[in-house]
Amino acid sequence: MTPPNNLKAEECLLGAILCDDAGRVIDLCAVRGIVPETFFNPTCRKFYEAMTRLHGRGNPIDALTVIEELKNGGTKWGVDAHNYLEMMIDGATVSHAEYHMGILQRVHHRRRIIEIADGLKQKSADEVNDPGITASDGGNALFDVEGGRSGQIAPWRDVVAEGVGYIDRLCTLGAGGTAGQPSGFHNLDAVLRGLRRKEMIVLAARPSQGKTSLALNIAEYAALGRDMAGGVFAGEYGKPTPVAVFSLEMAASALAVRMLCGRSCVNAHNCSGVALTRRGIMLSSGLSLK
Repeated sequence: MTPPNNLKAEECLLGAILCDDAGRVIDLCAVRGIVPETFFNPTCRKFYEAMTRLHGRGNPIDALTVIEELKNGGTKWGVDAHNYLEMMIDGATVSHAEYHMGILQRVHHRRRIIEIADGLKQKSADEVNDPGITASDGGNALFDVEGGRSGQIAPWRDVVAEGVGYIDRLCTLGAGGTAGQPSGFHNLDAVLRGLRRKEMIVLAARPSQGKTSLALNIAEYAALGRDMAGGVFAGEYGKPTPVAVFSLEMAASALAVRMLCGRSCVNAHNCSGVALTRRGIMLSSGLSLK
C-alpha cells in the first residue's frame, strides 16, 4: 500500500516558492517546519533541498537556478526536469501556499505514525525485546511526531497580535481584573494579574517556608473555582476545573494530608493524634495527585 501523500500539494507549494520573488513563502516554510522529508516524491524533495540551499546563500530561486544547483551537486537533470518546474509555476498560487503546507504536514505525520507502528510491530514480534522498553520507545517516537507540529516557530505578527490582545483584556478588566487563571490570593493576583497559559511560574524560597502548601492552595482554588475567602472567581474561571499535581519528593497521600489540614485549619506539623473529620473538608473530584 502506498503511504499517505499528496503530490499535487507538493507541486503547488514548490511552484509558489518559484513564483515568490520576495522569498516569503520559503521563509514561511522554515517557520512552519517544512523539511525535505515532508515531501514524499523524491524529485520534489530534491527540488526543495536545492531551493533551501539557494535561499540560504541569498541566491534567486527559479527554474534555471534550481536546475543549476542540482547539477552542481552532481545530479544530472535534463529538459524534463526544467519542464516539470515550469509546470509547477503554471499551477501555483502564492496566497494558497500556507494551506498546502498544512496538507503536506498532515500526510507527513501520518507517514511517520505508520512507520513507527510498523517498527513497533516488528520489535514486539521479537521475543528478545522487552515489551516495556518497546512501548516506551514507541511512546517517545509518537510524542516526537506531535512535538514537531506543536514546536513550530510562531510568526512575529501572530506574537504581536497575541500581546496586544492581552493588553486589551487588561484594559477592559480594569485594575482589579485578572487576564489569566486566578491564584486565589488577592494580593498575588493584583501583581500577576492571573496565571497565564504557556508560562512556567517558579515558587522559590528556602526549605520549609511553605512552597508546597502555597502551590497546593493555588491548585485547590483553581479546582474549586473559588478564592481563599470562598468567593467565586469571575468569568470562565468560576467553575470547577481539573487540576493535576505532580510531586517528585512527596507521596500523593502526604500531599492529600497537607490539603486536608489546610481545609480543616489544622497545623500540618502538629496534626498527630488530631481527629480529622469530614465536616468542612471538601475536595474537588477534578483534582488529582500524582
